Amino acid sequence: MKRFFILSLLTTILFSEANCQIQKGALRTGGRISFNTKSDHLERKTSDDSFLSDFENDFLALNPQIGVFLTTSFLLGAGIEYEYQYDSFRSSNNGSLNNLTSEKSSLILFNPYVQKFYALTDNLFFSPTLNLLIGGGTRKSSGSIDNREGRVFAYRINVTPELTYFISEKWAVSASIGRIFYNQTNEKRDRDDTYNSDYDNTDSEYGIDFSLNSFSVGFQYYLKNKVE
Repeated sequence: MKRFFILSLLTTILFSEANCQIQKGALRTGGRISFNTKSDHLERKTSDDSFLSDFENDFLALNPQIGVFLTTSFLLGAGIEYEYQYDSFRSSNNGSLNNLTSEKSSLILFNPYVQKFYALTDNLFFSPTLNLLIGGGTRKSSGSIDNREGRVFAYRINVTPELTYFISEKWAVSASIGRIFYNQTNEKRDRDDTYNSDYDNTDSEYGIDFSLNSFSVGFQYYLKNKVE
């Protein structure tokens, strides 16, 4: 899917001819979509033993946005991000299942952001973005370890390099890969009949990520924009 997005983006750039200028007060609507999937299969055999394991991870993020240009190069905006993630793990020894677990999470995050535009050509802009995401949702586990549903609160801040290319007078496509980030996630699960204890866990991480999994693509529509 990443290859399809990259090919579509390059084709769009090669076959479009609009020359665009951003106007103060212009409105921008649009959004981004990110999708990643990962799977691992391990098989180990000896003369008297065999071990198999399968791991799967799927991630989907949808992020509709709206913003206004305070100057000809500075955008202030806000959005809502929906994230869905599914993880599953299955293992067996000598053909007998010994572990089968899965976890699903669903989050809704409020996303204020600022973006700066630097013109590279008449159509192409370098447009780094500073994002703040804050919100929460649920995470549910099933299997032999924990079957409880937890409440999740997430706080994130990141800076992403981005390229924005105007396809026509009003439409643009953008693509980003990589980020400088700080993430903090807190999860709480109440005690029940099976687990006689509360679960309260906080994870935080920060760093620089330029993996292919950080690639995303978006489309925007510009209102009240001056075109020359």
